[in-house]
Amino acid sequence: MKINKEIFREYDIRGIYGTDIDENISYLIGKAFASIIIELGKKEKLNEYNEKDYSALLVNIHETSTGVYYNINMLSEFCKNNKMMLIVDAISSFL
Repeated sequence: MKINKEIFREYDIRGIYGTDIDENISYLIGKAFASIIIELGKKEKLNEYNEKDYSALLVNIHETSTGVYYNINMLSEFCKNNKMMLIVDAISSFL
């Protein structure tokens, strides 16, 4: 399956449903977001993903049930260096 690279913008993903984006492409994009499962806060874990051509990192920074500290500055720097989008769900975080 070929994905139109033009749908990936600097800050979002845009395309015409049925032409550029369909169920299969949506699934693949979601799978790509979920494929980086790392222990956030450990830079050496991020290094494994340097220059791997991922398009984005999705992080749920307000998760409190695990007590994990998310170093948003480190994640931001990693994404900038790898030309990735950083998508942050921070609805109840105190940044």
